[in-house]
Amino acid sequence: KQWYQRRVRGEVAEAGETIRRMRDSAGHSVDNQVVVRDSLSNEIMSLRAEGRALDDCLNVLTEAKKRKTIDLESFLSSCSQLGRDKFLLRYKIKKLKELKKNKAAS
Repeated sequence: KQWYQRRVRGEVAEAGETIRRMRDSAGHSVDNQVVVRDSLSNEIMSLRAEGRALDDCLNVLTEAKKRKTIDLESFLSSCSQLGRDKFLLRYKIKKLKELKKNKAAS
């Protein structure tokens, strides 16, 4: 058990050091590391990022409900709106992928 704890602490420290080095490196942001080939791919990537943000919001709402820091009506209303937004994002991504596929075929 102690061996495992030392190993985990070492890996956590190593990950923290890697993150610090990445933050300290001038001009190297995540946005600069990702390169897309066309505007459709860029739009798809942006929509996926937005979808991940919506998932994070839903997780925070769920935690708030578990801790009873949000009332049921607000929870349901917020989840409903986020669900609609997520559905529309998925629809847009699907349509963009179809457009990209058709564009590549022609």
